[in-house]
Amino acid sequence: MPERLFVATLGFNETYLVNTLHKYGASRGDGVLIITLNPLVGGVRKALNNLNGISQVMGFTMHGVVEVERESPASSIVGIIERVSEVSENHGYKRIIADLTGGPRIAVVSTMTALLLLPPGLSVEVRVQDETGGEGDLRLSIETLRVALRGLGEKGKVLAYIVSNPGSMPGSIAESLGLSPKTVANYITSLKKMGLVIQKGRGRGVYPTEWGIMLSRLGRV
Repeated sequence: MPERLFVATLGFNETYLVNTLHKYGASRGDGVLIITLNPLVGGVRKALNNLNGISQVMGFTMHGVVEVERESPASSIVGIIERVSEVSENHGYKRIIADLTGGPRIAVVSTMTALLLLPPGLSVEVRVQDETGGEGDLRLSIETLRVALRGLGEKGKVLAYIVSNPGSMPGSIAESLGLSPKTVANYITSLKKMGLVIQKGRGRGVYPTEWGIMLSRLGRV
């Protein structure tokens, strides 16, 4: 059954992508799509060959390469959008995990821009690893950035309340905001999918994530 599509920018070293594939437990049902510069040079070809060998061991499917043109970044962005959309639709992928750690900057920026412009319906998480060898990395849901651009509507009131009152129970949120418990429950579910809130503890109180707090502080809710 189709699972996740891993989209990765690639240079001469496939190590960053392999780390991500292992971290997420990539296996049969997952796929990989590579973004790199045109023309493909020897170092990139070697990294691709290594990935093809790894795919046979881990079981994921390689879906080829999208080559970014230095002289035509706009058309390259369109090409990335079309290819990611095509592979996702044809193979039933609903979740995209993008590792933008490796590869040339032009490919990285083009891929990030394309991910922001993907049609709704695809869950997209961007990962950037610590290139110095540390344990930290950045994980960001594209939906969080889309929310920052367009706002949350009535859900924003719920998020703002949670930021000001971390650990609140859904019932108390509904009562305080004059909303129905069902509406608040649906909003919380949506906010959780966006990575803006979490529920934890025995009472399942609702807490803001760092991204939820960021949006609130920026006044984007």
